[in-house]
Amino acid sequence: MKKAYDVIIIGAGHNGLVTSAYLARQGLRVLVCEKRAIIGGAACTEEIIKDYKFSRASYLLSLFRPKIIDDLNLREHGLKYYFRDPNSYTPIKNPINENQRSLLLSSDQQFNAKQIARFSKNDAENFHKYEQWLTNISRAIDQLIYSPPPDLIQMRSKNKTSDRFRAYNYSLKIFYNLFQKLGFNGSIDLYQLLTSSASRILDKWFESDLIKATLATDGLIGAMLGPYDSGTGYILLHHVMGGLDGRASK
Repeated sequence: MKKAYDVIIIGAGHNGLVTSAYLARQGLRVLVCEKRAIIGGAACTEEIIKDYKFSRASYLLSLFRPKIIDDLNLREHGLKYYFRDPNSYTPIKNPINENQRSLLLSSDQQFNAKQIARFSKNDAENFHKYEQWLTNISRAIDQLIYSPPPDLIQMRSKNKTSDRFRAYNYSLKIFYNLFQKLGFNGSIDLYQLLTSSASRILDKWFESDLIKATLATDGLIGAMLGPYDSGTGYILLHHVMGGLDGRASK
């Protein structure tokens, strides 16, 4: 070990590894500390049962941004995708008839439409529109996600007016570009996603409780919130924002 480091990161989970890789690329001396004998945290693969390997917790790439994969050349280092298709299965405990025993969704839009039409023809027509609506919003906010956060110290600076103006102008420019991409109606939609509950958003698009429950579950996993909590509408974006949802990692 070296005598001095610029950065010490505690924990060699996937977040710690990504952070340390970016810092090391900038020429900083980085030390990553991990108490376990295997790195990767929730995203590591281990033989939990003899002869069977599992991801410890992260069963989807989900929000693992494609830019990180490209920046760190992860494909060249062995990253592989395993497509989960079909990717959603919702069983029904007491079906009304044999044709409504479960709901299965995949990457095939025609297949999904047929599956959903067994419960609601209107929902079958709206499902693709709903996913496209979310995709358009997620693409528009991509720049916001990749942009550095506002410099709060400069915003509060009492010394130079120019520094404060530069900090505020940077933030306003980001949101102005976002508004340009979304337009007025799209901006209203984004505001509703950020402030409304998942149930309120889904109620606007679908009539079948089964469809709404399936989509709400997919969006709320790991959120520690319920579908009626304010602000959970934004979580529905998660399954399209990463661009890799439905692909298990190894």
